[in-house]
Amino acid sequence: MGCYNSSERRIYELEQQIKNFKFQVYDLNERVRQLENTVERHSRRLNRLNQRLRTVENRLNIPFSEDE
Repeated sequence: MGCYNSSERRIYELEQQIKNFKFQVYDLNERVRQLENTVERHSRRLNRLNQRLRTVENRLNIPFSEDE
């Protein structure tokens, strides 16, 4: 009978660990989603700034260099 109770206890502990891991995975997935959104926003902004820079360079006749 004691083994059965300790087995049940172990199962309960493992179930709690699984719940905890699922919560952590959910949290991490949410953080990844937020970071992806941030990267997307910053990428769009960087693209706009690069376009502005190219426009200014063209107006000032500054040659574009691939090395920059």
